[in-house]
Amino acid sequence: MPRIASIADTRTLSDLLSGLELRGQSWCYTNLGPHAGFSVPPGEAVLFHAVLHGSARIACASGEVAVLEKGDVAVVLSGEAHALRTSPESEASTHEFLREDRAVDIPPTVMLGNSGTVCARVLSGRLRPNWPGEVCRSTLPPLLRFRQEDGDPVAALLRPEALALSGMG
Repeated sequence: MPRIASIADTRTLSDLLSGLELRGQSWCYTNLGPHAGFSVPPGEAVLFHAVLHGSARIACASGEVAVLEKGDVAVVLSGEAHALRTSPESEASTHEFLREDRAVDIPPTVMLGNSGTVCARVLSGRLRPNWPGEVCRSTLPPLLRFRQEDGDPVAALLRPEALALSGMG
C-alpha cells in the first residue's frame, strides 16, 4: 500500500488524466432561457459541459465557481453536485436527463426556462470513468475549466465554425 501512495504523490494531474478512460452515450443539449439553470446531483460519473452559445455560471458543491463563455468547457471530475445557471440568482432544478446513464444516438435538446429566448446552449455529457488504480478521486480538483480565449487544447476542439453548426436545436 505505501508503494501505491508514493506513486500517486509523484504523478502530475496530467499523468493521472492520461490514464483515465471515459465512456458513455449520455449526451444532451440544454437550452437555457433567462434566469434558468439546472443542477446535477452527486455521483460516480464525470460530467462534461461545453457552452455552445451565450454564457453560463457553474458552481460546485465544494465552492468552486467559474463563468463559462461560448466555446469554454468545464469537466467536473469529482462527481460532486453542481449547477449551471445563466445568472447567479437563477433557479436550478435537477436535470433529469443527466441523473443516470442513457444510451442515445442523437442527443436530445432540453429547454429550461419559461421564455422562448435562449440565453445559453450547453452540450453536456455524463461519462463513466475508469480511473487509474492509484487515483484518489477526492484529491483531484473538483472542476477543470478550459477557456476558448486562452487557447486551451480541449476548448480549441470547439472551433467557432463548428459552434455555428450546432444550431439552436
